[in-house]
Amino acid sequence: MQETVDGTVAVHPVVDALEGKSCTFCDEGELVQGVYKGKNAVVCESCETPTAQLW
Repeated sequence: MQETVDGTVAVHPVVDALEGKSCTFCDEGELVQGVYKGKNAVVCESCETPTAQLW
């Protein structure tokens, strides 16, 4: 996620593609935007496993 000049948040296409999908690591979670090891990521809201990490 990167804030643009006008204050909106620019979302990465990978985040768009993964956000809202079911976690493949657990049976309960859904993928959401988050932070993993200080980097923007798509993580499971339940088990907190990252699916994608953005640099």
